[in-house]
Amino acid sequence: MAERIPWTDLTAEELARFRSRIPQGPGCREWAGETNSKGYGRFAIYRGGRRQRFLAHRLALALALGREPDGGTRHRCDNPPCCRDDHLVEGSQRANMLDAQERGRADYSGLHASRAARDLRAQVKRVLGIKVCSRCQRAKCVDDFQRNRTSIDGRQYWCKDCRGLSERERRRLKRRAS
Repeated sequence: MAERIPWTDLTAEELARFRSRIPQGPGCREWAGETNSKGYGRFAIYRGGRRQRFLAHRLALALALGREPDGGTRHRCDNPPCCRDDHLVEGSQRANMLDAQERGRADYSGLHASRAARDLRAQVKRVLGIKVCSRCQRAKCVDDFQRNRTSIDGRQYWCKDCRGLSERERRRLKRRAS
């Protein structure tokens, strides 16, 4: 769910408090307030006794554009706490991920290796004819598992015995409820 930015609802006091946390000067203007675990600035407003937090760079872009950004907000400078409006651009998550890959901030090589290893394990199990039930954690013959086209190895995750127990328990609870 997209964060609704209240840039039109800010009071003069809130706007002044927001701007006071963005130092002026050349280069990046790093947020001088609260930050989240990833280093992005957070700005809090209080309405009806409740606190609402917003990402500072998103609010800075909304104020610079004079409207709520379409999609997300991207940093040209790759600096999470930066709130300088000319370092911020509108953009989708996909565009942000492509930026990260181009600039060397994202490494997807491990993902491919992980998939290859998972596929190899599934292939070995298929050749050996063994599968581990994810419910009872027992290694069983693949014939003890029903077929499933969407699974990596073509079989269900629970063995037939566990699936039967689960089905009987579900029916028992259903009868009890009615």
